[in-house]
Amino acid sequence: MLRNILFVFILLSFIGCNRSGLRSLNNGVGQPVSHVKECRVGKSVYALWDNTGTSWNADYTFEVTFDDGSTELASQPAITSGTWTGQLNYWASADGFGTNEDCIYEPSCNILPNGCGGLNPPPTEVIESGTDISKMRWRYLNVKCCFTEKIPVKIEVVTSTIASHVGRVLDLIVFYGEEIEYEVCGACGEDGQWYYYDTKEPVAEQDMPICTRPCGFTFPSLTAPSCSFTYFDGCDQNNIINGSPKAIIIQYVDCGDGEIVNAIFEVDNDGALIDYTPVEVGGEINIDDCNGGVIEEPEPQPLEINQRTAVCIDCVPHWIVDYSDGTIDTIQETVLDDWCMCSTCDSDCEETIWTLYSKLSAPHPQFANATVIGVVDSGTHPVSNFAIDGWTVYQLCSIDTPTPNPDSNGHEWINSSDLSTVTITNPNPSPNCCQ
Repeated sequence: MLRNILFVFILLSFIGCNRSGLRSLNNGVGQPVSHVKECRVGKSVYALWDNTGTSWNADYTFEVTFDDGSTELASQPAITSGTWTGQLNYWASADGFGTNEDCIYEPSCNILPNGCGGLNPPPTEVIESGTDISKMRWRYLNVKCCFTEKIPVKIEVVTSTIASHVGRVLDLIVFYGEEIEYEVCGACGEDGQWYYYDTKEPVAEQDMPICTRPCGFTFPSLTAPSCSFTYFDGCDQNNIINGSPKAIIIQYVDCGDGEIVNAIFEVDNDGALIDYTPVEVGGEINIDDCNGGVIEEPEPQPLEINQRTAVCIDCVPHWIVDYSDGTIDTIQETVLDDWCMCSTCDSDCEETIWTLYSKLSAPHPQFANATVIGVVDSGTHPVSNFAIDGWTVYQLCSIDTPTPNPDSNGHEWINSSDLSTVTITNPNPSPNCCQ
C-alpha cells in the first residue's frame, strides 16, 4: 500500500509544472509530451487626474482630448451624497469618465498610508514607479490601461453651473508603470498559471497585468499631457485670522499657447482645494510667499517647432511647420533652389517615400500634407513586429532630406513604401514623387 502511495506522489511530481515550465506526460505510445513555458512582459499605462479646480456640488461637462487627437465628453451632475469622495466615485463610474471597459478606474486619495475619505491610497505600482504624483491634491482618479488604449492628454471644463470654472484644465499625469516579466505555465489548469518570471511566486489575482506581450517587446513612448502645472504656497496678508495671514495655494497653468492662467485656492476642512477670493484693502490685494517675498508668475514656455517638413506646393517650395501648441503653418521658403521645379522627372529622380504607421487618425495633426494610404485591417509593424490593427498609414515624398521627425506618439518614419506586412481595404495609391 505504501509503495502505491509513493508511486502516485512521484507521478504527480512529474506531471506538475516545474520551474522551467515543462510538463511531461506519456501520450499513450511511450513518447513524452512537453509544454514549454511562455515568457510575457507587462507594462501598464497610468493616467491620473486631479479634482482641483472643480466642486462636488456643481454640474460639469468635460472635454477629454486623447493622444490620437480624438475627443469625448464626460459629465458630472451635482453630487448629492458623499461630497468630494462622492465626486470621485462618480468620476470612476461608467456615467462619469469610466467609459472604457478595457481600463480600470479607481478613485484614490494621495495621502499615505491609508488614503482619505474612504478612498484607498495610490496603488503600490504607482508609488514604486518613482513618478512624482504630489500634484494630485488629494482626491484624484487613478486610471490603468493597456498601452493599446487611447490615453487622455487634456481634460478641460467646457460647461459648468459655476461660470468661472469654464475653461479650467484638470491637472493630469501620464506615465508607465514598472515593466514586469511573467511566465505562463499553460499546462497548469484550464487557464494556465501565471508566475513572476524565473520564480515560483504566483501572481495574485489583484496583481494580474492588464495586458502583456511576448518578452523582448518594445513598448511605444507615451504622449505627454498638453498642459503643465505649477503650484506656490502663499499668504493673503489682507486676511489676518488669529494673528496669522490666510494660507493659500496659487496654481499656474501653461498649455503651450504662450499664456499663463492662474487660480487661487484655500484648503477646506475636508482637505480639498476650493476657490479663494483675495481680500482687497483700498482696492489692492496683498499676497506674498508668507515671508514678505513676491511670488513670481512663471514665464510661459515659448512655442517650439515640433516638426518642419519641406513640401512642394504649385512648384514653389514651402515649409509645413508644426508648433508645440498644436498649430500648423504653411510658410513659403525664402531661399529658392531647384528641388521644387515642375519639370518632367527623368529616370534619375532621387525622391524617396517615407512611410509612417501611427495611432493618430487622419488627418495627421503634425503632417497635414501626408498622403493617407488607409487604415490597417490586420498586420504587424515592419520594423518592430507588433500588431498595428486599426493604425493609420501615411506616406510622404522627400528629396535628399533626413528622416522626418517622429510624430507626437513616438511613431517613426520608415524609408520604404513597402506595405507587405499589413492588409488595408481599398488603400489609396502611394504619392507619385516625381510628378
